[in-house]
Amino acid sequence: MPRTAPPTDQPDRIGVFSYGLTLALGAIGYFAMARLGLSLATLHASASPIWPASGLATALLVAFGPRFWPAIVAGAFAANLLSGDPLTAAAISIGNTAEALLGQWLIRRLDSLSGDHFPIGRAAGFAMAALFAPLASAGIGVGTLMAAGQLGAAPPADVVMTWWAGDALGILLIAPPLLALRSGMTLPSLRYVIPLALATLASNGLAFLLPGWGAAVFLSFPILILAVRWGGTFGVTFVVLLTSILWLAGTSNGMGPFNEPRINDSLINMQIMLAPLAIAGLVLAEVRGSRPLIPAAVYLVGGLISCAIFVAVSATENAVDDRHMATVITRLESHISDRMNLYINALKGGASLFAASREVKSTEWAAYANSLDLTNQFPGINGMGVIIPVNKRFADPFAEMMRIDLGTDFAIKPVPNVSADAAAFPQHFVIIYAQPEVRNQAAIGLDVASEPRRRAAAIAARDTGKPTLTSRITLVQDVKRGPGFLAFVPIYRDLTEPLEPNGAKGRFSGWIYAPFIAEAFFREALINQDQEMRLRVFDGPRADAAELIFDSAVPVEKGG
Repeated sequence: MPRTAPPTDQPDRIGVFSYGLTLALGAIGYFAMARLGLSLATLHASASPIWPASGLATALLVAFGPRFWPAIVAGAFAANLLSGDPLTAAAISIGNTAEALLGQWLIRRLDSLSGDHFPIGRAAGFAMAALFAPLASAGIGVGTLMAAGQLGAAPPADVVMTWWAGDALGILLIAPPLLALRSGMTLPSLRYVIPLALATLASNGLAFLLPGWGAAVFLSFPILILAVRWGGTFGVTFVVLLTSILWLAGTSNGMGPFNEPRINDSLINMQIMLAPLAIAGLVLAEVRGSRPLIPAAVYLVGGLISCAIFVAVSATENAVDDRHMATVITRLESHISDRMNLYINALKGGASLFAASREVKSTEWAAYANSLDLTNQFPGINGMGVIIPVNKRFADPFAEMMRIDLGTDFAIKPVPNVSADAAAFPQHFVIIYAQPEVRNQAAIGLDVASEPRRRAAAIAARDTGKPTLTSRITLVQDVKRGPGFLAFVPIYRDLTEPLEPNGAKGRFSGWIYAPFIAEAFFREALINQDQEMRLRVFDGPRADAAELIFDSAVPVEKGG
């Protein structure tokens, strides 16, 4: 039976100088791997989904003996000191050391039982070490963080689970190859490594990059059989390490079959499948020299059954998710539509005021708009105003008339940053009133006909008699210069029958309009809705980043 290290009940005997040098190198190695592990942390800064330092520490004590525990204390203390205070770092380093001591004892003990009747003693030792040793580190570590008040908002049970699973994977992934390397085992040839790498990359590329191909992760099972046959422990380690890197990268970025709403849940799903993959590889490597066919066949059948269950469960879950998604989308669409209809009805009320009155002055409009209590009763709307069409020949007398009405200076002005060709139009569509005036002052006197998107929506509302929204624009009153839009409701006097296309222009007298800052409107429309999905709104038939109106995943800006 192939061995992966020297007899584990007789660790290497070395002199004082070598002892000190090994301690120093062990501490430096632990520090480096611990910092690598901490860089992968998601749920909490001290809990990593994969903790390679646990594998190094366990291998160090198995190879050289328990008396090298100071290297682990020193390396762990230094690594954790960079992320916390000395007392917390010291306590966590004690937990890391206890984990390594327990792990090496379990590996030695079970490996000593290896024989014809128990050929998988070494693999069982790694499995038991991965299962039980991390409990010491996770228990002491999380307990210390709780006592020091440094756990934050992370649920303690989730942190314990992540810590334990990450340390377990570190033992399974790192300790076996280090001990195999220590024993002088021959590395596999490149003619085997390259096909294994390509197969691993291809299968996981399918699983993580193509929707509906998540079951391709189970191709790792037959690939592992090849790794055992071609490379033994090193082959297994290479495939499992490469697989773990790919799975971690994909899962951390929200891709692949392990994906859940919470990133930590996704990583735990990944760990649950990665651990048995590593253990199975170690077992198969142990029995490689004696009747490997039966365990390999059992392993493949188990993988096939697992794959079938995965596909069936995934199909059921996807069907449930699709139905739920459709329900949520319908609810959100209905809520946004209802909110917009509420605002449109307010605009129609303003249009009715003008249609029923011979004349509406600025003071009367202000009184009407203020009576609606726009800020409190219509949150999400930026205001409400009046637009009048003016022939360009009469622009000057019209401006003078508005100065008298408003009691202040008034000038017709084009929308900023619009080319002369785009602004060319025989009429002005002039905003004469806008309430609340404080936040809409920049819009008073604006000629919306000078900008193509505003002009097109205004003309469509005039010609159809229906409320119309502009395409994506930037409001002149929005200091943040974010996406926005206008809503137009036409004003018709003495209109008793439905409009025919272009058939009632003579009775048309203007528009009631409302400016909307997209961020404010959609945030308000969704304020009481469960945020189960990311909502992005685009202007147009496709998801064009240049026409993005709203993204629920973008944090709300403060101030400005």
